[in-house]
Amino acid sequence: MAWDTSVAFVNAVIGKMIFLSLVEPIKTENEYIPNFRITEKGVEAFQDHRFQSLAATSFSNYRSYQTNNILLRISRLSLLTAIISVAIAFIAIMYL
Repeated sequence: MAWDTSVAFVNAVIGKMIFLSLVEPIKTENEYIPNFRITEKGVEAFQDHRFQSLAATSFSNYRSYQTNNILLRISRLSLLTAIISVAIAFIAIMYL
């Protein structure tokens, strides 16, 4: 199975991990193949599931946001329907 991930993206992710001190680069002769070693800080982050929890929480919050937006649209539509119903009822009463 082939991955659809570009080399630039992988290098950017590794660069961010180096910036966060989760890994440290290892010098090699081939500069296009990144080699790195996980640091103690990286081991701690892996062991306490820090990033997995962050990803799960972020996804849950995003889904909650989407649901709230849908419910807000439904509420606005319901309010508009109620206002139109009141206007029609008022017009019907006035002309009967």
